[in-house]
Amino acid sequence: MANFEVKYRAQVLREFHSVPPVTGNRGRLQQVFLNLVINAAHAIPKGDVAHNYIRVTTLLDGDHAVARVSDSGSGIAPEHVQRIFDPFFTTKPLGQGTGLGLAITNDIVHHHGGEISVQSELGRGTTFTLRFPLPKETPHK
Repeated sequence: MANFEVKYRAQVLREFHSVPPVTGNRGRLQQVFLNLVINAAHAIPKGDVAHNYIRVTTLLDGDHAVARVSDSGSGIAPEHVQRIFDPFFTTKPLGQGTGLGLAITNDIVHHHGGEISVQSELGRGTTFTLRFPLPKETPHK
């Protein structure tokens, strides 16, 4: 679904490590990743696909499944990082964003018992990290 936004901007790199499934609504979780990949694409100017990337990584960290969406884009200004999950906050030009994508993403992640955080450096890119608890195993009787 994000191919049109990505194909002239960056390579998509996948680093999927073995992670047990998390409990949740598949469609809503797909929306989370779609929002993050499209935002990453928008942070990268068109034209230099060979040198730009969007990396999606999954890994296991204790009792959490972790996913990261990283990009080689423009980064987020430090003064904006604290507000990026606020509804209607956007750094995009007028008419190019509603400021709802990351607010919705944040709500979906928290609804699934997860956490989302961001690290960004201007001119060097951004990484969103999502942590979801793994389902508790029920003891066999």
